[in-house]
Amino acid sequence: MKFDSNKSFAKKEDIKDQLKHFREKFYIPKNKNKENLIYFCGNSLGLQPKAVPEVLKKELEVWQEKGVLGQEDRWINYHERLTNSSASVVGAKASEVVIMNALTVNIHLLLVSFYRPKKN
Repeated sequence: MKFDSNKSFAKKEDIKDQLKHFREKFYIPKNKNKENLIYFCGNSLGLQPKAVPEVLKKELEVWQEKGVLGQEDRWINYHERLTNSSASVVGAKASEVVIMNALTVNIHLLLVSFYRPKKN
């Protein structure tokens, strides 16, 4: 495919976009003139999904009714539920991957394994 940097080409591609219906699922910020903004912010949560209030309400109900035990069904074995799909993403066998912690925790675990303090 040859890409052009003109507006008519972009509009034609937008018409063919198979994922365009997902746009309706998010709130699009507007400028002072009430025009939709183009949102390119890599250091944020991204656009807010319209489903957030309902999802938060459900989470608050689980927290209210079960406290920390409300997480058992969803989080205790999350690494097992994600193994096959994660292996597929990185091109590995399921026996070669494990999902754990968050990126920051994993980086700290990696670095601490190499940290060897010495007296000066």
